[in-house]
Amino acid sequence: MKKSRAAAVTLVTAFVLNIYFFSSCTKINSATEMGIGLIPPVDNVHTFEAKLPALVDNRLFSDTSNHLFTDLMTIGMLNDPQFGSVAAEGYVQFSYPNYLIYPFLNKDSVVIDSVILQVAYEKAYGDTLANHTLEVYEINPTAAFSDTVLYKYAQNPNFSTLATRLGTKTFAPAALKDSTTLIFDGDTAKIANVIRIPLSNSFGQRFVSYDTSSGPLGAYHSDSLFKTHFKGLALKSETGTNSLVHLNLANNTKSHITIYCRVTNNGILDTMAVSFIHAQVKAGGQANYVRRTPAGDYNTYLTNSTAADDKLYLQSAPGSAGVITIPALDTFSNAVIHRATLVLTPIAGTYNGNYWLPDLLYLDRLNTPQDSAFTFEYDALSSSSGYLQYNPTLIGGALNGTKQYVFDITRYVQNLVTNKTPNMKLRVSAPVHFDFYYNYLGSIGTYSETAEFNILSHGRAIIAGANTANVKEGMHLQIIYSKIK
Repeated sequence: MKKSRAAAVTLVTAFVLNIYFFSSCTKINSATEMGIGLIPPVDNVHTFEAKLPALVDNRLFSDTSNHLFTDLMTIGMLNDPQFGSVAAEGYVQFSYPNYLIYPFLNKDSVVIDSVILQVAYEKAYGDTLANHTLEVYEINPTAAFSDTVLYKYAQNPNFSTLATRLGTKTFAPAALKDSTTLIFDGDTAKIANVIRIPLSNSFGQRFVSYDTSSGPLGAYHSDSLFKTHFKGLALKSETGTNSLVHLNLANNTKSHITIYCRVTNNGILDTMAVSFIHAQVKAGGQANYVRRTPAGDYNTYLTNSTAADDKLYLQSAPGSAGVITIPALDTFSNAVIHRATLVLTPIAGTYNGNYWLPDLLYLDRLNTPQDSAFTFEYDALSSSSGYLQYNPTLIGGALNGTKQYVFDITRYVQNLVTNKTPNMKLRVSAPVHFDFYYNYLGSIGTYSETAEFNILSHGRAIIAGANTANVKEGMHLQIIYSKIK
């Protein structure tokens, strides 16, 4: 997510040298630590309130975070009249759970009844009542798709696929919550929130032909040999689809390739089901490429020459960001800052049942060239198991009950008005992953990525700028403070 990780680590390390001194001076002003009830009421005698306009400029945001094994995979096509189009495709590898054991008992007697790709469905975005057509292709065995690489979802991996489509399934995402009845070998079971895609029997026959040797057909000898025979599957959506589905391929209970067949073993005919799962043998084994094409009002705001837009068009990664400036902070007098919150308000009527708001926004700061970004070390970091890491429950950014995003940057503002630290440009975004720093109590800072912050391409917001007409609250920094005599 950062353009320059090393630079970010360097600046954060420098700030740590005085973090304890500054924390001891300002702790009483932090509502997150002391409690909102301890902030004195605004009486305009001892305690005052100021609302400083926050100017915003729409920007593209090429998030370079890696697609992790545990991430949901986003597949589909969507045409948003306000933001433009998005197309997402995924690539996933599968493994056999028990290498050196032939799975079909008696190779010469196997009769395949069906081959099913089943994937766990988590959520959808867009028109969930309309039909969505999912297509399955085999990744070309010569493609450079590796489970040792963590792929970036904003970068086209260019994995070639074989020409023949293995299977297709048309469904309405909203209906996937309903149970599906499965009958196998006389047993009946019900399962919901899955997509079951029939694949060709000839595809399954290849898995029957493999063996456990280290020779030309020895796919069941080891995971590395298995993946030379079968690189994996590509999941795409047919043109005309207008929704995105979010799939959990790491859920091995619900996500797998299963070959249903009949086998004669020791003169006895029996039925069996052999499954191949998306197991994390190495670092990755999946890739999710998302292509966005800005259009509509969003593209107009991206390409204008205005540095203070009246609206911010923000969409979950890989997507957009807003660069925020608060000029009035440059001349704000030294004061005791009881609370300073940046308030972002989505414009009523710009979100609905098809296009809803991101769950959580992320706020960081940009250096002067705007090529590196830094965390709010005094407002956003908390200690966990001896490490300092980013904590959104401290700084905020979650969509609240009043449909606003509020960031508590009290300590940052206190430091700015008291110690005259730089009034930096701020950046707001809706990433999939956020960053945290740890192990930097000395001179070393470490960058890492953690679990999903938002679901990939799930949610967008049109937020009122400081100068938006006919709205109750444009973007602003609200400060509750007492003057220093």
